[in-house]
Amino acid sequence: MSWTRAELKNLAKNDISNNMGNCIVVILMYSAIASFLSGIGSTLAAFGGTLVSAAISIFALSPLSVGVALFFLKNFYPEKGNIESVFDIFKGKSYLNVVAVQLLTGLFIFLWSLLFIVPGIIKSYEYRMVRYILVDDPSVDYKTAMARSKEMMMGHKGAAFMLDLSFLGWMILSGFTCGILYVVYVGPYMEQTNARLYRRLSGTENIIDTTAREMYGNTNTYNNTYSSQSTYTAPQNRETPVYTSGDFVSGAQETTVTPEVQENNASTDNLSGSDFVSPAEDNKE
Repeated sequence: MSWTRAELKNLAKNDISNNMGNCIVVILMYSAIASFLSGIGSTLAAFGGTLVSAAISIFALSPLSVGVALFFLKNFYPEKGNIESVFDIFKGKSYLNVVAVQLLTGLFIFLWSLLFIVPGIIKSYEYRMVRYILVDDPSVDYKTAMARSKEMMMGHKGAAFMLDLSFLGWMILSGFTCGILYVVYVGPYMEQTNARLYRRLSGTENIIDTTAREMYGNTNTYNNTYSSQSTYTAPQNRETPVYTSGDFVSGAQETTVTPEVQENNASTDNLSGSDFVSPAEDNKE
């Protein structure tokens, strides 16, 4: 699967600029809720309420992070993510499964970290896509979610690490502004870039905007453009879902794309390697 930091970050900047207000609200809301709940947890832990503190993180913050991923996966230009969708995970019947998968994934990473720091870091990148997988398939079991993430990240962990490193300067600047810069720009920028990375690696990327037409010189709908190159293999004998909030809210409808349509799209929308932005362009942001 071919991708560059500059390419994904440029697409992400275009996405958030189209819906900057909502992006800021989502990051501000998540940061405020996380700080508030963490404060309560720390206070309780000081008085012996360690289990209550852990429960707050497991049952509130962890699924809320999946809700944030949900928002940014729906925020691909020209579409705009809906703020209310952040809380859809708490309304759905798959809430407890999402909590369990997130908990077990975190536990596996923690256990690997006990073998020294490096194995834990490697596993954190290996399971990086679990929360995004939960957005597309909230009923997935933890073994399947972790296996899919591992397959997607195979050969991309180093590049993903460099992608994170490219935000280091922004994070330092955010510290100098007491986190204000993170809320109004850096947070949305990072989350949207990671959402783009997931869609690229999973082969479910859709690009229908003027930026894509300018970059790739094609006015067609880009649906699963990179699926033929991906190392990730989608589950067989089932239709591939195109995400809607119905994954979490009962009664909502889900749009699907049949394998035949995917094949037709892929056959007309292949991109050459020359279409990608060189890594040097990453320095121009």
